Amino acid sequence: MYLLKQKFDNVVAYSSNENVIIYKTDDIYNFSINDVNILFNEDSKPYMVKYIGNDTYLIGTSLGRSFYLNITNANIEYIDIDTILVNTFLDGNVVVDNMDKSNCVITFNVYNLKEKKYLFNEFIENNILLFDKYFLTHPFPRISISRVSETGTPLWQFAFSQLAPVYWDANTPDTLEKIIGAAHGNVWVTTDGGRLVAINANTGQITKVFTAREEDKKYGYEYTVGFGWIDIRPDDNNIYGMSSIHFSKINTKTLIIEISYLFSELKSKELANFDIYRTLLQGKYCTFLGRKKNESKNCWIGVFDYTLRKTVWLHRVLSDEELKKGNELNINHPPKMAGNKLYIKDVKHNLHVFEKEAVVS
Repeated sequence: MYLLKQKFDNVVAYSSNENVIIYKTDDIYNFSINDVNILFNEDSKPYMVKYIGNDTYLIGTSLGRSFYLNITNANIEYIDIDTILVNTFLDGNVVVDNMDKSNCVITFNVYNLKEKKYLFNEFIENNILLFDKYFLTHPFPRISISRVSETGTPLWQFAFSQLAPVYWDANTPDTLEKIIGAAHGNVWVTTDGGRLVAINANTGQITKVFTAREEDKKYGYEYTVGFGWIDIRPDDNNIYGMSSIHFSKINTKTLIIEISYLFSELKSKELANFDIYRTLLQGKYCTFLGRKKNESKNCWIGVFDYTLRKTVWLHRVLSDEELKKGNELNINHPPKMAGNKLYIKDVKHNLHVFEKEAVVS
């Protein structure tokens, strides 16, 4: 299905949408877009590529300032000294953080790239995340989640102590693991206690709780075999989850588990011998990385078609020799599809670019 086309060494960041790759050569940063290379000066250190609307932004630091370069029109802008752009964007807004070097306290704000201004009246200590039209914050440790207005005014707060305690200790309240996103008027989050929670985006009240723990059924939470890695599909705003043993779909409007099956139940047995460590929902596919059960490191990638309920492609990326040298696939960078290409990064900062095989009629 895919063949290896290119391999880039020392990759800092990339965007599969625009075939944009940032990599280092002798401590100098290089920028490649559609196979055309551009060299940065030695003072510039780009570290992130983000696709926002119709524009692609290259983000980095230069001489103590942060910059963002619009690749579409080559326009570059700078913002405050010591400010670092965080990997969260929404409608031209970006979350930024700033460290006070005198006390090592990190604070956050929202910066609008188009209007070139901060939205919040002041920097706040809670981390900020942007989903759909919602501005969400959480403290450290993650004991609660809040929604704030576009100027930072608190609207509501949900404390995870409202849920039942975690399964391993009756005296320990649950905490936030990850904010999945927003759909049909609810903010969806996962917890460290193995729950998937829908929180009403207007009131901050619990709408629904799903759980992967059978003992949680006594609290009235709806049980499912597991969640795995969860994504909201933009096409239908429903939740899809894939683990090493299970696939599921939750309708975020009806709050019903519409699809749920174990891979052991399928005719296709390709995944029976695999431990999956990361997945990414992409259209009708879930790409994944993992290892065979007799292997100790992640070296395989694959493409699972959840509509056909079968694995349509499996490929070993790294050899035994590479694994012995300490390399393996990076679980923070699951395989990403873009057009006829597929991208996967390893822990040695190599980017492997695959291209779909041409179909011969």
